[in-house]
Amino acid sequence: MQRLFVCGSILAAALATACSAVNQTKFEPLYRAAKAVEASTQTGVSYLQFAPLVQTLSTELAVARDRASTDQERLLIEEYGKAAVMYQDSLTVWSAKVRGASMLALPTLSQDYGFGATGATYDERLHGIWAQAAVWMTAGHAVYTGKSS
Repeated sequence: MQRLFVCGSILAAALATACSAVNQTKFEPLYRAAKAVEASTQTGVSYLQFAPLVQTLSTELAVARDRASTDQERLLIEEYGKAAVMYQDSLTVWSAKVRGASMLALPTLSQDYGFGATGATYDERLHGIWAQAAVWMTAGHAVYTGKSS
């Protein structure tokens, strides 16, 4: 009887772990899209190369939202989703730089990311946003790999 109870307890624990873990096969396209964006910010990329990577990440997030069935999978989407919004904001900054727009045209983003209205250059703003997005990417990677706390 005690052996049956122990086996049942082990099975229940294994099922609970399996149910709370991220199905890596199901979310691999999202993980790969996130890693591609992250790598591009570290190695140097043009606007024309970066924009499609961010679009792919956004698309994979939309697909993943429909697939999430556990709390951990929803957390994965939340973490990557926060980063994706930041990367989209960085595209706004980058686009303004390319167009030669005034930094005063970016008041909301300046407030959202703690930049003064005129104090930081476009590149400083861009890299500042990427640094903040990297925090959420790291959190998303940890959820995906099962190393989150």
